[in-house]
Amino acid sequence: MKTKETLEEAAERLSELQEATYTTQHKVTYKHGFIDGAKFQAERMYSEEDLDTFRKFMIQEQNFSKSCLDVFIKQFKKK
Repeated sequence: MKTKETLEEAAERLSELQEATYTTQHKVTYKHGFIDGAKFQAERMYSEEDLDTFRKFMIQEQNFSKSCLDVFIKQFKKK
């Protein structure tokens, strides 16, 4: 079974893959940028609870069918 690497481990691994001409400062900047970008992206994601709330609102207030919403959500769900 493959273990998941932490955000910091991934940033370290990827910063080490940068070209040999990069200075240590470039690699540190890349590493911090990678971590900040991943955290920003994670903050923009919706939880299952958020989706359930959205579904309930759309069904009750906007008269959408559950099957229509499920197709829509599945289409845009990250895999």
